[in-house]
Amino acid sequence: MLLPPIAAVSTPFGKGAIALVRVSGEGCLELARRVFSARAEIRPRYAVYGDVVDPTSGEVIDDGILTFFEGPNSYTGEDSFEITCHGGAVVTARVLKTCLAAGARMAEPGEFTRRAFAAGKLTLTTAEGIADLIDAKTDEAARLSRRAASGALSRKLENVREEILSLATSLAAVMDYPDEGIEDIGREKLETQIALVKRELSRLMKTLDTSRAVTEGLPAYIVGRFNVGKSSFFNALVGEERAIVTDIPGTTRDMIEYPVSAGRLLLRLFDTAGLRDEADAVEKIGIEKTREKLESSAGSVVFALFDSSEAAQKEDLESMEYLRTLSGVRVVPILTKCDLPRAFDETLLSDFGTPFCISVRENCDFSGLFSHLEESYIADEEALLRGEVLMNVRQYDCVKRAFEAMEIASGFLTEEDNDLCITHLEEALGALAEADGREVAGMVADEIFKRFCVGK
Repeated sequence: MLLPPIAAVSTPFGKGAIALVRVSGEGCLELARRVFSARAEIRPRYAVYGDVVDPTSGEVIDDGILTFFEGPNSYTGEDSFEITCHGGAVVTARVLKTCLAAGARMAEPGEFTRRAFAAGKLTLTTAEGIADLIDAKTDEAARLSRRAASGALSRKLENVREEILSLATSLAAVMDYPDEGIEDIGREKLETQIALVKRELSRLMKTLDTSRAVTEGLPAYIVGRFNVGKSSFFNALVGEERAIVTDIPGTTRDMIEYPVSAGRLLLRLFDTAGLRDEADAVEKIGIEKTREKLESSAGSVVFALFDSSEAAQKEDLESMEYLRTLSGVRVVPILTKCDLPRAFDETLLSDFGTPFCISVRENCDFSGLFSHLEESYIADEEALLRGEVLMNVRQYDCVKRAFEAMEIASGFLTEEDNDLCITHLEEALGALAEADGREVAGMVADEIFKRFCVGK
């Protein structure tokens, strides 16, 4: 299906050395010749120098380079071209306006990638990987997103689909052609193969926490009684003075958030108001906000700070008791002021694991803490290195439905139940096809591509 040409600026607006205007769709070559006076023949995959010209007035807008890509050997699978012109908001806007005046329309967010998906140039998981790559906030997030963009997850899902399809095909052949002497797969082998597929799907489902910790960032809350060193710990992790540090109790009254690279993970670090009963009205609001966040943040990390130079205070014991009531959070005990003589009884923290000792007056080495977090959140090291991880809830939901269908199918392993087993195997196939975009609804795809900027 030939679609009308669309155009957009693919580089950020503003002052810069160069900018890139992208056009894609039916009649692109003719449109390129209307707006670009080339000094050489315009040929596929060759860059040519020339002038951008207003087709109505003949005015030269700018000089630059045009590269033409003939479909299907292009990003979108359509004929397309890119003009590299001088940067700057005015010049770039005029070049874009010239392309629009020549017959293109303004592209919607993500429409170039949407067309690439429709043309079969990439899968939905690959497209989502591209969006994540653009949004990456750390080196590790960029690496993981790049693996997804290169099709690592797509290939993994396809391998699992082929295993399920092979099972369904074998069962259907025996059912549909009973007189042809087709050998039955055997109940024992069927049970083994279904169990293997379930194991693969289960492993995939567990990778969502890993990808979230790498790309989106783990919510990490610093809690403890007043003057235990929460703001100093926050500043040490951040690497600069972002939170006010004083000896006055209750200095932090509202949450301060800052992204921190923690080894291969990303932390969304929150400095919180101290947990205590004796507080003024404003501080009490901050304390209440802290409690609300902790009680509604399943999957988050809580850095529980205690002053190692003092025996446990009443507020410390109350804090421990409160932390024990939280569900779905990972509490990491931290002993502060470890350059001073030790007075705190570490056995009080046995429920939370071995505490990490720090002193912000000395050079803090957080490598041990970061390694501990990596061990907790990177469930499958090999899958992470290969990029075979689920990147978002949509993908997780599809794989979960496939797992549930396989679970039901495993309950129909007798020869008399072949038809029921096939039905649920087909449900699993459909769920995995949806994960990679083969059967995804149009509205779902539209929402995914809205994540992209205009021009991508």
